[in-house]
Amino acid sequence: MNFLQRLVAAFKGTRAPENPMPQRTLNLQYEILPENAAAFAEQFVEIIRNNERVGLNYTIGTLVFVDDFLERFNKKGVPLDKFAETIFVAGCYVGQVMIFNHGGEWIKEADANVANVRLSPIVLRLSNGLVADPLTQTFKRFTKGKSESLMRFYHAFTQTPQ
Repeated sequence: MNFLQRLVAAFKGTRAPENPMPQRTLNLQYEILPENAAAFAEQFVEIIRNNERVGLNYTIGTLVFVDDFLERFNKKGVPLDKFAETIFVAGCYVGQVMIFNHGGEWIKEADANVANVRLSPIVLRLSNGLVADPLTQTFKRFTKGKSESLMRFYHAFTQTPQ
């Protein structure tokens, strides 16, 4: 039984909270800085390769896989706080997909200059000038479901047709 199967078995029957963000400090391999986002994304690629036997390649279409992956674990009742690190690295993967296919860069939340909006510690400044928060969106996708589609998020911020 792989890591993800054990996680689901351990928490079967519990539900994710309404708040889309974890209620604890994340236990991550790297500090949450813009320069580490690509390494976090690669961790997600490796988790998926090792546990799902799927190769992710940063194409836009792989966002459908990420949507389905998060949906599956939410439906199985895996608690947010027990899955938070995986959701976080999935969010970095989503951001890297946006950068690879549309252009942009990770920046610190403080450098985003977005007033009256709480953002993740790192966000994207896209080539079109918009600031996107794929980390928060990925947590929202996990907790709130299909209405928070990562594919729609991508198209909304890159302003590309679906």
